[in-house]
Amino acid sequence: MPSSLGPTPIPTPLLGLSSALYRAVNLCHLYARQARPVALVGPPGVGADAFAWLLHELSGRSGRFVTAALDEVDPGATADPNTDTSARECDPAAPPVVLRRAAGGTLYLDGLARSSHQAQRRVLRLLEGSRTAALAQRLVVGSEQPLDELVSCGVLLPELRRTIGPRVIPIPPLAERWEDIPVLAHHYLTRLRARLGGAVAARISAVAMRRLMSYPWPENLAELEQAIEEAVARAGRAAVLEPEHFPEPIAALAPAELPFDPGAHQALVSWAIEEAGGRWDEATAMIGLLPQTHGSRPAPGPAPDGAPGPERQ
Repeated sequence: MPSSLGPTPIPTPLLGLSSALYRAVNLCHLYARQARPVALVGPPGVGADAFAWLLHELSGRSGRFVTAALDEVDPGATADPNTDTSARECDPAAPPVVLRRAAGGTLYLDGLARSSHQAQRRVLRLLEGSRTAALAQRLVVGSEQPLDELVSCGVLLPELRRTIGPRVIPIPPLAERWEDIPVLAHHYLTRLRARLGGAVAARISAVAMRRLMSYPWPENLAELEQAIEEAVARAGRAAVLEPEHFPEPIAALAPAELPFDPGAHQALVSWAIEEAGGRWDEATAMIGLLPQTHGSRPAPGPAPDGAPGPERQ
C-alpha cells in the first residue's frame, strides 16, 4: 500500500500482493484527485467500501469519508438529530444530512443496482446543481453488476451512466486474488488469536493453505473469515490448522494447479519472511506449497544469501 497513508490502518480488503488487487489500487491512484464521480463494480463481499476509503485517503480532501445507501440521498432526508432542524425541515433547499456530513470529503453511495430511478435522478441533480458545488463533496458509487449491463436491463439511468463515464474501477473477487489468500488468512487468524487470548492455532499448514487458495470463495472475504473461525473452533488446542479442520467443501477439495506469477511470488516470499521475523523455516511453512519456478520449493534451513527482504509499496 502507498506510504502516503502513514500510520492509518489498512482495511482488510486492501491487504495482499496480487496483480488483480494492484490493478484496482492503481486505478484508485489514477482517479483519486479527480473531482468527477467514480464507480466501484464488484460482487458482494469484495470490500468495495475499502476501495472507496482508499480513493478518499489518496484524494487529499479535508472532509470526512461517509458511506450510505444510494436511496438514502432523499429529498426529504434533511433531518439531523444533532442539530435544531425546525427551520431546515421547512426549507426545500436544505441538502440531505448525508451530504452535509460529507462536505469537503467523499460520499460513498452503495447499492446502485438496487436503487430506484427517483434516487438516481436525485444523485444527478446533486452532481449537476449548485448545491453540490457549494458542499464540494466527491461522489463514489458502488454496484454489484456492470454498469452497462444495468443500463441494458433498464435499472440504471443512461444519463447517470454517461455522467460516470470511463471512471469505473472493477473490484476483483477473491477467486481472482488467490495469491492474497495466505496474507488474508494469516490476518484473520492473527486477529482471532488476539481476540481469544492466543489459545488457538498459530498457523495454517501448507496443505490446508493450498486448498484455501484453490477454493472459489463465492461469498468472498466474509466466507474466508468464517472458514478460519470454523477451523479454529474445530481444531481446539491444535497448534496448526489442517485441511480436516475446515468446512467440508474446502477440506475435500483437490488442490488446483495455480498459475505462476513471478512478481506476486517474490512479493509473497518477502511478506512471509517479514511476518516470520526473518526465520526462513517459518516463512517457507507459511507459503508452503505455492507454485515455484520449475516446480521447486524453498529448501529448509537458514535463509540463503540474498534472500528477499520486506518490500514496501
